[in-house]
Amino acid sequence: MFWRLPSSEYEVGFRQQSLDNVSGGPNKQAMEEVVAQGTVPGLLAYRDQRAIGWVGVSRRSELVRLDRSKELRSVDEPAVDQTWSISCFYVHRSEWRRGVSAALLEAAVERAVHHGATAVEAYPVMAGSVDPYTGYDTMFADAGFRLVRPGRGRGRALWRRGITSSSGS
Repeated sequence: MFWRLPSSEYEVGFRQQSLDNVSGGPNKQAMEEVVAQGTVPGLLAYRDQRAIGWVGVSRRSELVRLDRSKELRSVDEPAVDQTWSISCFYVHRSEWRRGVSAALLEAAVERAVHHGATAVEAYPVMAGSVDPYTGYDTMFADAGFRLVRPGRGRGRALWRRGITSSSGS
């Protein structure tokens, strides 16, 4: 829910989770409501019927926090409804370095294309960052994304991949 809620709302939920000593707390409940309303906020990777990874992928317009960041603000306001965002990755530690993130990235792009995306954005960090939940820049470069706006220091950058109607890439 980090990208889906304004900062103040997310922080209140995060603090409440800590105070209640529960996993997820109000932000987890908010995600459950998103799913209950029929929104698909991302994709899961499975191995042997066990979830091993997650990628958040949705229309950019669903992620309200992005437009509050100068570095991550959209480059194509008129077409923002056709721009999709890859906002979050999680891969279980036992599956690191086994291609799960790359497979999730490919599936996320395919989902966006299937739903009419004209572009897909991502907000990765440079390799070596201690906060890589949005992915590493090298993974996106390898998948055909281009750097649009560098992040400050090791901060999040805006990467983008245009979608052509004939090839999907």
